[in-house]
Amino acid sequence: EVVNEVSLDVEAGEVVGFLGTNGAGKTTLFKLLCGFDTPSSGAISICGNNGGTSRARMHVGYCSQQDALWDSLSTREHLMIYAGLRGFNDGQVMVVVDRLIAHVGLGGKVADRPSAELSEGNRRKLSMAIALVGSPSVILLDEPTAGMDPTSQRPIWELIGKITATKDRAVILTSHNMNEAEAVCSRVVFLSRGKVQCVGTPNDISAWYSPQCHVCVECRFAIDGGGGEEVRELASKVAYESPNSCLRLVEIHSSIARYKTAVDAMLPISILWTWLSANKERYRCPQYAVTRSSLSHAFNAMAGQCSSAPV
Repeated sequence: EVVNEVSLDVEAGEVVGFLGTNGAGKTTLFKLLCGFDTPSSGAISICGNNGGTSRARMHVGYCSQQDALWDSLSTREHLMIYAGLRGFNDGQVMVVVDRLIAHVGLGGKVADRPSAELSEGNRRKLSMAIALVGSPSVILLDEPTAGMDPTSQRPIWELIGKITATKDRAVILTSHNMNEAEAVCSRVVFLSRGKVQCVGTPNDISAWYSPQCHVCVECRFAIDGGGGEEVRELASKVAYESPNSCLRLVEIHSSIARYKTAVDAMLPISILWTWLSANKERYRCPQYAVTRSSLSHAFNAMAGQCSSAPV
């Protein structure tokens, strides 16, 4: 069984992200939710309807990882076709299409431009608009920004937030982009070998699986011409004399010393920040930064645990 022991409720207004390495079961799960496959055991309920039935499919909008667009058709023509397939009559189609074009930000000349001439970001917006035709209650987004550059990703993230802003629909997405999951997801689900390993908010999961802060300190000795030994001595002294000796030196690169400290150390991070500020002249460390562990750290930790576990 590719997917096994997956039990989860998703409420309207939520953005739930399924994370996992390749082969974790994300694609199979989406096939089940879309009704392309039938579960061998268990049940799927979508808005009170059994998964896979025509009534359940009416409540689902699906946006695949690869844009399924006709190059010669415009944004408007695509949406008119899908509105007709959703059962809207001729009098309703243009109202629905115009509303969707405005909603996803594809108005003006873009609406009548062949999809082959659209930017990557706008092609993605069109695919998401197609998934929104008929106002389905559940939107499935398979890798919504895969292969996109960071500048193009942000408008898609904003659109995802806009979709759920009215709190009357849910978004379920898959992603390998941890920054994306942190930016848009209210909850994330980590899958491994078809089973749910962890469910929670991005912040909670980051704290559970990687309960550390990262501290970067600039050591001026290196900039002022000091040797590597002086830098290491200073970096070690900073770690030793930090409050409760909470810092652990993990790396020195050029003039930057990197430390780790547990989030649940005996002192709040604010105390460490105050101490660094008060002692920056004494230790000739004019610049420093304290950051929490990210979802990416947690993902790597969980993936490592699951890969080493016996099958």
